[in-house]
Amino acid sequence: MLLVLLVLQKALEVWDLQVIAFDSPVAEQAQIDPDLENAFICHLHDHWFCIRKVNGEWYNFDSLYAAPQHLSKFYLAAYMDSLKNSGWSIFLVRGNFPKEFPIASSEVPNGYGQWVSPEDAERITKSCNTTESPQTIDSTQQGPDPYQEILLEMEDQDLKAAIAASLMESSQAVARVETEKGVQRSETGFCQMGSSSRLFNRHRTIHEIFGGGFVADVVLWRQTNVTVGILLVALSSWVLFERSGYTLLSFASSVLLLLDVILFLWAKSAAILNRPAPPLPRLHLSEETVKVAASFISTPMNAFLSISQDIAMGKDTKLFFKVTACLLLISVVGGLTDFLTLGYASLLILLTFPVLYERYEDYIDGHVKMVLKKSHQLYLKFDARCIDRVQNWVLERQKRR
Repeated sequence: MLLVLLVLQKALEVWDLQVIAFDSPVAEQAQIDPDLENAFICHLHDHWFCIRKVNGEWYNFDSLYAAPQHLSKFYLAAYMDSLKNSGWSIFLVRGNFPKEFPIASSEVPNGYGQWVSPEDAERITKSCNTTESPQTIDSTQQGPDPYQEILLEMEDQDLKAAIAASLMESSQAVARVETEKGVQRSETGFCQMGSSSRLFNRHRTIHEIFGGGFVADVVLWRQTNVTVGILLVALSSWVLFERSGYTLLSFASSVLLLLDVILFLWAKSAAILNRPAPPLPRLHLSEETVKVAASFISTPMNAFLSISQDIAMGKDTKLFFKVTACLLLISVVGGLTDFLTLGYASLLILLTFPVLYERYEDYIDGHVKMVLKKSHQLYLKFDARCIDRVQNWVLERQKRR
């Protein structure tokens, strides 16, 4: 099961989709009401199929059917329970799904690639089920088989009884879980999962927040070789400078001294032995390169100087307090550790926390929202008991004057 889950996660990460086991605590809301989700993947032995919501309607995209099988919202929960009880492994899929673009039948001459309505899917399935071989048709023309009718009737009764039992068990489980979790859901407000339940009501994914490009791929370990290489280089540098006693200036001087001696001896020996000189490029900065570098540096530097001037002249009080708090925090942290250790720890946090948050986003968001709500409630109590009293006392003092 774990291997299957890892393979699915790696395969769908390319499309910014996340795979979660249906029986995990993160998927508790999906177990109660599967209609809140958008897609499920089902697996048993060597057979795979998906259940997907398209244009607000649920379909079973099982290749064993002639057409996508339409599932009503009422039947979806019972069908999921029956799959789970039959030993199927179910995974729910979350993330940025591709948008549905319905294609009219007039735009597709051969009929392929167009969306079908629930009525069309049911009609296609029934037509394929009623298609029989000539031998079967001949046998049916001779007259109905009473034994076959009895068997079909028994199968229908068994199917109806199984569905009714499954629905009863599902409704009992839903009622029990709703009773246990009702108070918690009313406090936290997590009745739906998706983009609206993200922290701070953001609509962008972590990958989009980091720019959605190469840097985001590196931070979120989608360029695994590059990320591991950066961590190894950073760890080697930290060990070199912290544990071996080297400083950055002494290390740079030693490397340059060794390089200078090697190149000098190489050039002299090449001249004596009539060998080619060291293949060094021409060390020269063109005027165009200097201008590009200057323009690249000048923009952020001018912005920094402008902000510094506004703070020094008292034009932005809020920015003054922000900068003061940041400098105070840097001063306190800098007194606890050195710059190199701080840089390595910051890089390690940058390359670990975002990917862990992306993987367990729903779980973390739920707990953080709960903490924020509790903090807000404590603040309201403190405001009612303390701050209001102080304000009333100040108002009374002013009235007496």
